[in-house]
Amino acid sequence: MKQFRTLLNDNWLFTKLDNNRSTPDNLSKRGFTPITLPHANEEVPLNYFSEKRTQFISWYKRELLTPDLPEGGRVFIDFDGVMMAAEVFVNGQQAHTHRGGFVGFSVDATPFLKSKPGSKNSLTVRVDSRLLPDIPPCGKVMDFQVFGGIYRDVWLRVTPGIYFTDLFVTTPAPLDRLKTVATTATVHNSIDADFTGSMRLDLLSSDGLLIASSELVAINLSANSVAEIETSISKLKGIKLWDVDHPNMYKARISLLAGRKVIDRYESKFGFREVVFTKEGPFLLNGKPLKLLGLNRHQIFPYIGAAAPVRLQRRDADIVKYELGSNIVRTSHYPQSPHFLDRCDEIGLLVFEEAPGWGHIGEKSWQDLFCRDVEYMIKRDRNHPSIILWGVRVNESPDHSELYSRTNTLARKLDPSRQ
Repeated sequence: MKQFRTLLNDNWLFTKLDNNRSTPDNLSKRGFTPITLPHANEEVPLNYFSEKRTQFISWYKRELLTPDLPEGGRVFIDFDGVMMAAEVFVNGQQAHTHRGGFVGFSVDATPFLKSKPGSKNSLTVRVDSRLLPDIPPCGKVMDFQVFGGIYRDVWLRVTPGIYFTDLFVTTPAPLDRLKTVATTATVHNSIDADFTGSMRLDLLSSDGLLIASSELVAINLSANSVAEIETSISKLKGIKLWDVDHPNMYKARISLLAGRKVIDRYESKFGFREVVFTKEGPFLLNGKPLKLLGLNRHQIFPYIGAAAPVRLQRRDADIVKYELGSNIVRTSHYPQSPHFLDRCDEIGLLVFEEAPGWGHIGEKSWQDLFCRDVEYMIKRDRNHPSIILWGVRVNESPDHSELYSRTNTLARKLDPSRQ
């Protein structure tokens, strides 16, 4: 069985009723209303409203059926964004906690689910949407609102016992006539046995046609281990570059094999392009000067706050490029929806993506979360050809040598492909 993901945006129940003693077991059955994600915990007026209207604790719940799993299979629940802190319970047991509303997180629900396929399980989430001072970007007055709720997509991800979790794609020397695609894949062996197999990289067109494949790369994984496996395909002919006028996209697909049997697959979209900020001169895209004309974008919409569905996220990118005439957008001041970034790739809109923060640097625990957010942002989004800059400083903050040495070192380690 190869891994798959399914949206869990439907069939949720929501309540604002909470007290300090509320738990998944003693929540009143009354007061819950049916909702669909993305969801704002409070519908707000068009203007002139207090930010405190969205700052409270709420609860979400839904039913989840146990999938039919192969031996050693895993079940994950992936949250793209919950504002501001979340506690996730499966069948009344706390499965995960997360602090931070602008980056996603995954919950391994496997040990908490009923074992029989088709069994009904309860999935409950306690959402704290208050401005918690130990979580970036909180701690000081900000120039934007954060709103509240489970405001991005939630996914069910089912994997085999040995599975991929990440794929980093780079294109060394993209301006050469014969091109190369290189990948680093992260593989998890979650079973109590060693694994010997192989991995193959396929290069596909944007519509899924096979262009080229790598040789098989041998894989030897110890029981309950994680490994990074590198492979590449070189001497590629006829590859089209990605740029603002011709945003040509490709797909990298990796396959994990036991003998000839494919046991897992993972793919990511990317583009061949080179971006260079010259020391004393213009910005270069694929070796050609490009004047950057851009603006800031917040993920804020009338009435629904940040809980915008995919069509609005994509429409915003279109507005920025086609109606406002920009060729670059800054995600002020936090990582934004994957749907927005996907559309930027598709239409050739450059992106400067920032970690969450504004004008304030907190104590050590705050800084640790900020570094975690930087790591999540880069790992999630480093294959987007539209992204040309990582914002690893807190916007409008004073200098902080220790923190910014950490974030710069982290960014260059996670993504040496950008300056």
